[in-house]
Amino acid sequence: MDPEATVTELADLAATCVSGVLEAIRLGESEGQLAAPGPYPPGFAVLALGRFGGRELHYLSDLDLLYIYEPPEASGLSHRHYEALAATLTRGLQEWQREGRLYEVDLRLRPEGKSGYMAVHLDAARRYYLEGRAQTWERQALTKARPIAGDLQVARRFLDAVQPFVYGQRLPPAAEADLRAMKRRIETERVNPEGRDWHLKLGPGGLTDIELLIQRLQLAHGADHPELLVTSTFEALRAAARLRLLPGDAGADLLDGLAFLTQVRQRLRLRSPGSPTDLLPRDPAEREILARSLGLTDGPALVERYRMITGRVRELFRLHFLAA
Repeated sequence: MDPEATVTELADLAATCVSGVLEAIRLGESEGQLAAPGPYPPGFAVLALGRFGGRELHYLSDLDLLYIYEPPEASGLSHRHYEALAATLTRGLQEWQREGRLYEVDLRLRPEGKSGYMAVHLDAARRYYLEGRAQTWERQALTKARPIAGDLQVARRFLDAVQPFVYGQRLPPAAEADLRAMKRRIETERVNPEGRDWHLKLGPGGLTDIELLIQRLQLAHGADHPELLVTSTFEALRAAARLRLLPGDAGADLLDGLAFLTQVRQRLRLRSPGSPTDLLPRDPAEREILARSLGLTDGPALVERYRMITGRVRELFRLHFLAA
């Protein structure tokens, strides 16, 4: 399959697993019969964020999740109920089974981050995002928010509520500066300088450059162009190109880079599932194997294509993100 089809199917598989664990809880097959009868625990919604939200999940990726709840009237369900449900769901996705573990779960993108509740009441989430407490990066993160399980009506009410925060106004200069500062911190603090140029995700011209560039365009122009209000980076790039928000062949170049870097990253993770890496291998023999798996002639051809792709992506990133 092509890279976009692969990441889409991996995301759909993960969403099915989340729904399956919720159903096991409902049926009492998981510890704690926490939910009332019904197709899903009533009033409890699970949203995907990050690459999971964009339906572009990689092998061995964790799941960025957000739990929102709104108890039905006269249900008698309390915050303690939903917090326990959130903990049980997270544990069910992460615990080791005989066949292995399903997924790592990351809840750090929720309101208040690590210091916040695992499950957030819809009204509390609305206040957090609309009353000035959320930061620019949280606005950016919500461009990927997508309902995947539980009470989808609650999820839609949440997305409707935060729409003005995410897309209601163009990016002010301060928010633009916040995004650029965040990118500088990523490159200086999260990547070893020795391997920076070979880091598929965080290095110059890597996947993060493409993702941040298109998310900036979504935040800057989404209020005027509903076509941009999609969670997939692939789809958002196509929409930006159609709207001529990217000049000339820039959209096609970014799509080519996104597909290539995604495919290389997937092959690397299949090659070393026990110790996943985002670094292009330095060992010539490993580069040779990787190159052939990608249909390239040899290791030098892989390096040449990698440098060409990342060089062009970085050029566009400087033009449309760093210099914006």
